[in-house]
Amino acid sequence: MFLASIRANQLFIPVMALFAALSPVEPAAAASLPTGADLKAAGWQQLTLPGKSPTRFAGRSDGAIEVRASDSASFLYFDVSGKSQNARYLTWRWRVEQAPAPSDLTQKGADDRPLALHVWFPERSGERDPWELLSGAVAWAFDVPVPGKVLTYVWGGQAERGDYLANPYLEDDGMMVVLRPGDAPKGQWFEETIDFAADFEMAFGYSPPPAAYVAVSADCDDTMGTSMALIADIMLIARLKSED
Repeated sequence: MFLASIRANQLFIPVMALFAALSPVEPAAAASLPTGADLKAAGWQQLTLPGKSPTRFAGRSDGAIEVRASDSASFLYFDVSGKSQNARYLTWRWRVEQAPAPSDLTQKGADDRPLALHVWFPERSGERDPWELLSGAVAWAFDVPVPGKVLTYVWGGQAERGDYLANPYLEDDGMMVVLRPGDAPKGQWFEETIDFAADFEMAFGYSPPPAAYVAVSADCDDTMGTSMALIADIMLIARLKSED
């Protein structure tokens, strides 16, 4: 594992760099991810997992994406390769109405969560082994993304807000950041702003390439639980107004 559970106050990057939204800011050079009642028409696609029932994603008239999981797990993803060339921040709002019991996100088979937002990056040139190249070719043939590096921003689990956790499924290629722990208030909107470029460099040791995809997921397949959540106003930002 490239990274054990790390407290935010033990990192070289201050928490302020991770949670850049501690004070309201006006975004500059922003690109919003479209939503609407027809998510497929808006450009979103679903990635299902072998042997898993899919989570249900539905667009709403208010612009939010409704995410319902019941003994299920899957991803809803959007290709941001044309929007992310200069972006280093993501902002969004999210809300959880129902959640499974908080679990240990670092353990395979016990890592359920009601909501997560992922940033998927292409693999750095020269890092892929033959199996990864074959997987990439299969993915291209079936129009399915195979991300290289992954940052996952989580609502749920037993860890505390600001904790950085190794992704148990991705070894050296994934990091999770807890933005809202499993006991965060339900039925309330929260706004987030994250500096994913800083998180990437801290986790993987080099500056990130432009992000390839942004994905949303909910995972309740391990505890056979149920969750219902909303996410809205997902936006890529090159700089914050406060930086002008």
